[in-house]
Amino acid sequence: MYKLADQNYQIYRRGQVYKYVPRHVENKRHKTARNPVVVGFALLIWACVLFFATLINAKNFLQPVYLNRVHNRNIHLEAEKIYPPTLNYISNSNLMGKNLLIAPSVKNTEKLLKINSTGNIESLNSNLHSILAQYPKLHAGIFVYDYISGKTVEINSDEIFPAASIIKIPVLLDLFNRSKKLEDEGFSPVDINEKMTFTEAHRTEGSGNLQYKSAGVDYSLDYLAKIMIRQSDNSATNMLLEYNGGINEINSSLRRWGFTKTQVNSFLPDLQGKNSTSPREIATLLYNIDNQNFLPLKSSASIKEYMSKVENRTLIKSQLPPDAIIIHKTGDIGKMLGDAGIVYSPSGRKYIMSIMVKRPHNDYSARDLIQKAAKAVYDTLGK
Repeated sequence: MYKLADQNYQIYRRGQVYKYVPRHVENKRHKTARNPVVVGFALLIWACVLFFATLINAKNFLQPVYLNRVHNRNIHLEAEKIYPPTLNYISNSNLMGKNLLIAPSVKNTEKLLKINSTGNIESLNSNLHSILAQYPKLHAGIFVYDYISGKTVEINSDEIFPAASIIKIPVLLDLFNRSKKLEDEGFSPVDINEKMTFTEAHRTEGSGNLQYKSAGVDYSLDYLAKIMIRQSDNSATNMLLEYNGGINEINSSLRRWGFTKTQVNSFLPDLQGKNSTSPREIATLLYNIDNQNFLPLKSSASIKEYMSKVENRTLIKSQLPPDAIIIHKTGDIGKMLGDAGIVYSPSGRKYIMSIMVKRPHNDYSARDLIQKAAKAVYDTLGK
């Protein structure tokens, strides 16, 4: 037996050695080890360290395995709040169905000609506003440019609209612009007679007849471009998107061209209106069809030939006289109806008209609005 004169000490056995430990030190050690608040705080700190360590590796964070395991469709993660998109960047990462934007790997060396307005066409602007006021359920964006005066009409022209099949204009121009880049760099340009094989992966519903053809058949790029524009063929569009390098590559081109509103987020058909653009940016693309620093002269001729024979003639085309020429592309989904093109009138006048209308699902009055607006523009600039 060991008796301690001071009851504040305890005896501990360490093998055959006895050690005196002050009682207040022992009590403090056990209290700290068993305190649940301290333990919880330590676990919280450790969890924070792991979380921020994950953030450091952006690639692993943007495509995390654990998020891919979430199957509850009622969960809607707004990816932009986690990784804010910047419109000057390119889309090349995806988080739970959201395209995220990160810095492009190429310099902005390729600038399109901008449409510089010399003023507003006052009378036409007033007429178009009067027409829009007749359709309170519709919301329209309009950009008109007169080549002779250099004047414009701009109504919601920088607003973002669902692109529908109008997105096929940048797909077409990207094909021929890539050809020019190859040629400028000393390589052989794109041969529009080059063939692609139609596969089941390319087959998609919506407009166009290619979806009903047999898989395994080869089609030239020229043929695919023609039916993409003339018949608005969705399967052909997806094939050309693949040829151009995919969605991320065309978005890279759009950013390189200086566009911030036009974005490809989905292969066709894009019934939900995820692909976007603005009346001004589409008008700018049309304006640059004749820019030989952007497209070779031969390519411009091919593009005009495709776009002069669009089968849908119910919008701008319907308000032009038979001897007027228009190169254009229409777009039609439930929430948006639009048309954009260059009009060559018999009098020698030339103007660009780009109009997009947001509407209640398939509201037929959107067609009437576009027709009235097209007539007002032609009566002012075409005669």
